[in-house]
Parts: sequence; C-alpha cells; structure tokens
Amino acid sequence: MDRGDKVGAAYGDFANNGGVYATVGANWVDMRNDGNPIYVEVWFSFWEEDTDGKWRWVNDKAVQSTRSSRFKPVGAPLSTRLHSAATQARAEIKVCEDINLTTDICSAHAILSFSY
Repeated sequence: MDRGDKVGAAYGDFANNGGVYATVGANWVDMRNDGNPIYVEVWFSFWEEDTDGKWRWVNDKAVQSTRSSRFKPVGAPLSTRLHSAATQARAEIKVCEDINLTTDICSAHAILSFSY
C-alpha cells in the first residue's frame, strides 16, 4: 500500500516439496507500473531443538524473487532445503515495491507453516 493505493499484489502457497525443500509458490503483479518494480520476499525458519534441549524457531535465510513491473502476474518458486533435525518449516512472506535510494514499501507479513 502507498497512500491507500494498491501498489502491488501477490498470492501463492507454501508446501513441503518432495520431502527435500520448503517452497513458496509465489505470483506477484505490479498494480501501477510506475517504474518501481514489485517483488516477493520470504524469510524461512525451522522448529528445531537447540543444544540446551529447548525447541525454538531457527532462522534459515531470506529469499527474494525477481523484480517485475508488469500488470500481468509473474510467478516463480522460492525455496530452501528442509532441515533434517526440524519438525516444522515456517515462511514469513511479504510483497514489496522496490524504490531507489529509500526504504522499500512492503505489505504486512503472511506467516505460514507446515509439519513434516
């Protein structure tokens, strides 16, 4: 959102991809095509036991999609390998507008998880 106007939109899913990857299947679109492209960012984390025997979310990595300035939806998978010691995967997903020389405008995070 930018001053109440829709800047970009995204939709997709989060799933266990063959028991090997945690994958966000994302589709995103630039609602304005004003020169500032839209992208999707995902932060992956895993529910694991630490060395003290406590279970916690362990951050893995952030992945960003390619940028797009198209009115038509563009799609791609964003993935990371599953952790063998974990029991759950989590993705914090947001759609952002890439603005030169200042902080990008991003949506609120959608937080999804699955057990494996």
